[in-house]
Amino acid sequence: MRTLTRGTVIDELRDQLSPLTSERHSMCEVAGKLGIFCHGFNRLSDSELREKFSWISRMRHGITREKLEDLANRYTLARQEALEVPFTCDALTIDRDTCLGWDEFSDDDLARFYKELAGEEIAIDDAKS
Repeated sequence: MRTLTRGTVIDELRDQLSPLTSERHSMCEVAGKLGIFCHGFNRLSDSELREKFSWISRMRHGITREKLEDLANRYTLARQEALEVPFTCDALTIDRDTCLGWDEFSDDDLARFYKELAGEEIAIDDAKS
């Protein structure tokens, strides 16, 4: 089993996940639709989604989940662009707004995502040089 640093694992996950995203589809949206990685917006119940994006849902009484997810998707893409970072999780690591980005995940979470996406079991050790 290979041992990688947390930073290397994040870089490799970003490389694997980025091709699934686009200027119109954030990682949060893609992860939810494909049921991969953190499961994006789908990991949140309706009430949790409304709470995370309360500033949107408050202004649009009766907004559907589908429309709220669309606006949340556009918001996360805008944060990514505004912060000039390559990936939604990078923007949210900085903003710490609707989630903590990469910091939301433990080393075990990242190793599990890596295995799910790359098919390889790894260990994470930041003491590795």
